[in-house]
Amino acid sequence: MIETPRLWLRPWRQEDLPGVTAILADPEVMAFSDNGPLHPDACQRWLAQQIANTDGRGLHAIALKSSGEAIGYIGLTQKAGRTAEAEAEFGIRLAKPFWRQGYASEAALRLLQEAKQSNWADRAIAIVDPANTASVALLRKLGMIYKSEISFPGYDHPDHLYGLSLRSYLYHLLPQDMRGDTLYPLNKLADAHPDLHRRELQKYRGREAVLHQTVPCLDCTWSDVLFLSAVSPSVIKAAMAEAGLCWRNAHQMARFDANHPAFTPDAAVIWSIPNAATATIADNRVEPEAAPYDPANLENPSALPKLTLSYFRDCAQKTQRPLLFLGLPHVLLRGTLDLSDAEILKV
Repeated sequence: MIETPRLWLRPWRQEDLPGVTAILADPEVMAFSDNGPLHPDACQRWLAQQIANTDGRGLHAIALKSSGEAIGYIGLTQKAGRTAEAEAEFGIRLAKPFWRQGYASEAALRLLQEAKQSNWADRAIAIVDPANTASVALLRKLGMIYKSEISFPGYDHPDHLYGLSLRSYLYHLLPQDMRGDTLYPLNKLADAHPDLHRRELQKYRGREAVLHQTVPCLDCTWSDVLFLSAVSPSVIKAAMAEAGLCWRNAHQMARFDANHPAFTPDAAVIWSIPNAATATIADNRVEPEAAPYDPANLENPSALPKLTLSYFRDCAQKTQRPLLFLGLPHVLLRGTLDLSDAEILKV
């Protein structure tokens, strides 16, 4: 079973039939399904199929902790003709009395976290009718990115395909005149490429003291570490567009697997702003948190912190150009990285 603050994502039981019927036989709940609402007999057959599926990777019952009642279903499933190899399709439905109470996002975020940690698949997809605005909003909240239209036989209009990587990655913005195959922190860049070092120092004009501060959990200063974003640049780009901002130029990003051997608790920390923080990013009252590196703790890296989203909206209102990675969770790595271990992306 998978636990959230208010829910259990658990195997199905025969006594769940009333909940199943409340979901699958309801015309409103099933408005965007392929086959419409089910007859009660079909609901019973559906439940029997779920009970017989014991591999743990089908559709889970969403049950209230308070009562044990099944109020919906959720899962990542593989279906011939719908999912490619190493893909799983995300699906969720809730009985109508439990809509708009945060249960869907609570269950979905936890399921995706479990999928990432358990290596169920490399990628999650979701296929949704674009008129189903509530589901589209949920997918965006989960960090899923629109990919394309997709059509199936018998459909009178195309659905929309969304995708999300279930593997954790870390991203580093490459300089336009990247030299060699090694990423250097600022102090080592001074020896390797003095001219680049002088240029990078300009970014800290007026706040040079930051470079001499100690990085929590690491025995070094800020000038001794590389900065890697735990959020996909495509997610940042989409959030900027939603806020009314333009991603001005194509950027080259180095993408490293979060399980790269260089990222160890002794050499790296996760640096993040608590999502519950109420101060603005621009002031000094935001207190980031640091924790020894563990890829399992890169929880929902595809979702932007609330403060970053607020910052993007504020920049749009003031017609200011934003800093792309301000307020995002980062990994700070003491030492260098070899680009031969990375995939180079153009975003």
